[in-house]
This record gives sequence, structure tokens and C-alpha cells, in this order.
Amino acid sequence: MTRRALAGAIGWAITAAFGTAAPATAAPDHLIAARSVIVQAGGTVKFVARGPLAVPSGADDPTVAGAALRVFDTESDGGFNVYALPASGWRGLGDPAGSRGYLYRGSGTAGDPCRTVRISPTLIKAKCTGPDVTLTPPFAGQVGVQLLFGDGGLRYCASFGGRTRANDATRTRRSDAAAPATCPDASPQGTRTCSLAAVTTGIDHAFGTNSMPHLRFNGGALEISCGAADGNREADCDCRLTGAALLAHIPQITDVCLEGVPGCSGGRIDCDGGAALDTATRARHDIGACSDHAGCDAACDASCAGLGSGFTRRDAACEGVCAGGANDGLACATPTDCPGGRCPGATAAGHSGRCNCLCAGRAADPASPAGTLSCEVGLRLTWEFPPNGVCGDATTSIPVSIGPLCVPLTSSTATGLVSCVNGSGMTLPAGGPAVRSGAGLLCSDFAGGQLSGLRLAGYVAGFDTNLGDLLAGIDLGCQ
Repeated sequence: MTRRALAGAIGWAITAAFGTAAPATAAPDHLIAARSVIVQAGGTVKFVARGPLAVPSGADDPTVAGAALRVFDTESDGGFNVYALPASGWRGLGDPAGSRGYLYRGSGTAGDPCRTVRISPTLIKAKCTGPDVTLTPPFAGQVGVQLLFGDGGLRYCASFGGRTRANDATRTRRSDAAAPATCPDASPQGTRTCSLAAVTTGIDHAFGTNSMPHLRFNGGALEISCGAADGNREADCDCRLTGAALLAHIPQITDVCLEGVPGCSGGRIDCDGGAALDTATRARHDIGACSDHAGCDAACDASCAGLGSGFTRRDAACEGVCAGGANDGLACATPTDCPGGRCPGATAAGHSGRCNCLCAGRAADPASPAGTLSCEVGLRLTWEFPPNGVCGDATTSIPVSIGPLCVPLTSSTATGLVSCVNGSGMTLPAGGPAVRSGAGLLCSDFAGGQLSGLRLAGYVAGFDTNLGDLLAGIDLGCQ
């Protein structure tokens, strides 16, 4: 991802059960009509379906590969459980073993909640109890049931539906469910939009250790789209700013405009916590000599990879070479040399032929709490002159512009650091890295459209602006 193009944002792989995608040769789902399901508040699930049924075999033999049972509300975050059924608890039925199906027996205690799970040519039956059964009636949607064997590629699926006999805070009981058209997925989240209470940015720049005061932008909206949760209760999400450019008016100095741009995707929400979703932005003004952008991009890729697993290039530029426009790739000394593009390093004498690099990723961090959201937002941050309180109508160009970039934001913790500031040994901030914290929300609140209090934090860096190198921290807060 570079400022020259927005192609190729980081994609987060949201996989099937157990975090691995079903192989291309996976057997088709078994879509089954089911007799009854009971979800009891306080820790009980019972499920019965009757055949005829094909029993698992070969690589899906649960005495070798194990299995899992998933039970969930298909329309909200009212409940989602995955119960492990390890190979050691299974035995084959019939002669030879497995020809008449399989029986699992467990303890019904923490870590092993299912007392019995049975699959045969005529029956699937399960009973799970104990503290791991945390489903919370009433159910907003259907009661989705998946029994998975082997690597998760073989699934027996039911969805209640059917006849509702009870659905209150005590229990959900349904019966006589027809076979679903497709295997149900859990907690489709949908698209939600919040008005931004304020957007705050703090700017660290290269004039000694000074820091500009935080600037507040009012207006605009944040749109978040999340898919269905997987077996880890995580879902993929996209985020974008909508509406007009956001504004901070500084009389007699400049208008500071933050604008949402399209083209970014990739993010994740973790409904029950545990994923590492902190973000880290690392920028270095000079990683070595360059003669063109392709060589600088390759050098930046290597520099980002050296920061650790998960760091990737977000922007790179060979200073003194036009980026974009009619003269893309030609030598430049001033912005006017690059019509329709930009001249990296044009504001700093002696910087020509140096490669700058912006990386983003995930540093080693602790597990994030439940409801943590991390996603990419397309942003452009510009300063306009003369200041008149309106964005997009500058008559005189000031060489302060960051982006467009896909900026990683998180409701957990974001850090930012610029090294080799203005080609020197300085860092921004001097004692870096800078740290900002967001605030998450429960997946049940998201599913219900309640985004108030959600706050996403992150950093962007700019090189050779009229303030020199700078680091901008961004907070987006939903009201």
C-alpha cells in the first residue's frame, strides 16, 4: 500500500471452525431435520435429530481426529458456545467399530461440558452441562447447531426454527425443525453507522520537542460492516468515514482537514476477547539511498519485515522522484515538476535520492478484551491556506499532506514512532513510542446498533511537510 495507490489493503483471514479453512475436498454439509433443542439458562443444552444419516468415516473418524459441537443464536450475540469433543472421549459402535456410528462420553464439567454425544445412522443426540454452557435465552433468531468432525470440513447442521414451545429468560425450547437450506452461521452483525462526537488528532513535529495542541474535528460519520462470527467468535469487518471532510479551523494560520477515502478493507472484531488486536505504526525517514520508487518499495518491504511478524509497508517514496501524475518516475525538485502527483522531499534541501518508509503491524501485545475492534480506515490529512473554515477550496498550496493511506485503528492500544526524523538521529516523540488507547463495545451492542462509546485510535506519519517530519495521532469516537 502506498500513497501512489490504494490497491491491496491487509486482508484479515476469517476462517472456518478451529481457525483453519475447510479443504477444497471437504465433504458437503449434512443438512438435517431435527426433533428438538432445549437451551436452559444456568448451563444446559440438549439436542436430538433423527435419521437416516451418513456417519463419519475415514479421516473424519472422531476416535482419531476428534470433533466439536457449536450451538448459537443466528441473529444476535445472545449466545455462542463451542464444545470440544476430543478423540479420547469417543468410541466406535458396531462391528467393525464405527460401522454403526460413534459415542462420546464426557464429564459435564468445566473444559469437558458434553456428557454424551451420539451419532448413528438413525440418530444424533447431545447433552452438555456445566459452567462452559453460557448461552443466554431468549434467542433473537434461530438456534443454530453444528456438529463438526475431523478438521471441521465435515459438518452436520440444523437450525431451529420449527415450533417454539418456550423462549424466555429461563429457557429456549423448539421442536420439529425442517432441514435448513444452508448450514447456519453465527451472529451476522451487519452494517452499523455512528455519528462522530469528535475526532481528535495530536501532532508531534520536528521543531525540537514541541507538540501542537490536540485539534478537534466535528461532524462526519463512521460506518462499520461486520460479517458472521467464526468458531473463535471473531468476525471480519470493514470501516470507513462517510460524509463531508472534517474540519479544524485555526484563524490566520490554516484549515486542517481530515477526509475519508475509499479503497481500504480488512479488520476484525473479537466478541469474547483473547486476540491480539493492538496496532503499531513505525516510520523511518531514511532507510538508504534510492534511484526510483520500485527500489525504495523493495527496501521498505525488507525494513518492515525486520520489525517482526505482521509488519507490512504502508507507504514508501524515493525523494526527488515524482510520485503519480504525468511525470511519474521522473526527477523533481519542486511540486510543480509533478503535475497531478507529488514531489517527495521537495521541501527539504539535500534529501534527494533517499528512501523513506512507513510500516504498520502488530507488535507483541497482550490479549485484547471482549468486544475489541481493529480495522483499516482510509484517510487523508491536509492543511489548507488561506484559512476560511471550509475544506476543499484552498487557493494557495501548503505542502502539508498525509495520505491517502489505509490507517490501522483499534479500540485497544495503538502506538506510533518516527525514526531518523528529518534525516537526523531524532525520534518522534523523543521518548517514544507514543501511545493512544481506544474503547471497545460488546458484540451484542454492535448487533443491536448501539455504538455509543466506541472509540478507535491510531497513528499516521508524514515526511518533509512544512513542519518537517510529523506524527499524527487519530481518535474517532462514536456518540
